[in-house]
Order: sequence, then C-alpha cells, then structure tokens
Amino acid sequence: ETKPQINQDAVRLMKQVHGIDMEATQYSKLLSDIPPVDVVIRQFAEFVGDSILVGHNIKSSDLHYITTAANRAGVAFENKFFDTYLYAKTLKEQQNWENVKLEYLSKVFGITQNEAHRAWCDAEANVGVYFKLKEL
Repeated sequence: ETKPQINQDAVRLMKQVHGIDMEATQYSKLLSDIPPVDVVIRQFAEFVGDSILVGHNIKSSDLHYITTAANRAGVAFENKFFDTYLYAKTLKEQQNWENVKLEYLSKVFGITQNEAHRAWCDAEANVGVYFKLKEL
C-alpha cells in the first residue's frame, strides 16, 4: 500500500476547472490524510455490493477510474450502471434542451446546485436529475 503522489498538473487543472485551490490548508490536509487507493476501492466495493450505480457520464468517466483501481487492487468490480447523461442525450431533441450537462439539467429541473463540480453537490444533483428523468 503506497500513498498516491500528488500530480501537479492535476492540482492546476482542479483549480482551473473546479475552482479548488489545492494549496489551501484544508485541501492539503485532506490529501495528506487519505488512505491508499487499494484500501479505498475495497471499502467502496464492499459499500456498493451488487447495487446498480447511477451517475452522470459514469460510463465514460467514473467507471474507468473505478475499474482501473479495482483491477490494480485485485477487486472484482462488475456492477451494472445507469448513466443519466446517456439517457438524457436520448431525450435532448424531444425536450429541446441546449445540452445535457448536469449543471444545465439541474437548472432545467429546478435542482439547486450550490457547488457544482464538487462530489457531494454533484451526487445530490444527479439523484434529483435521475428522478426527474424517470418522470419523462
């Protein structure tokens, strides 16, 4: 088990894209206290069990990182998933949406997203978007 190295390009990108200043004390502390990826992926696999994962663009993004980490840790990870982004794309023209980004769909459906591109906020927004999409 080794601690991940902090990629400085990722640090710059996080500030540029998400507005997260990794130099700030609270984030530096968070990074110094994180457990190794192989430990976290085992905990995650245990937590989700055989549940269906729901995410916005999960197929093209999250699943790649999850399965890569699981494979490296020797964890079998074959959960089914539902991608709200892919589903929303099938409705885009019919609904006359400008795009199917999570932030946009949240606004369309009246879902408050105070800190877009932050994990907890995006997860809560995605839950709301998922249930609104089911109603269509």
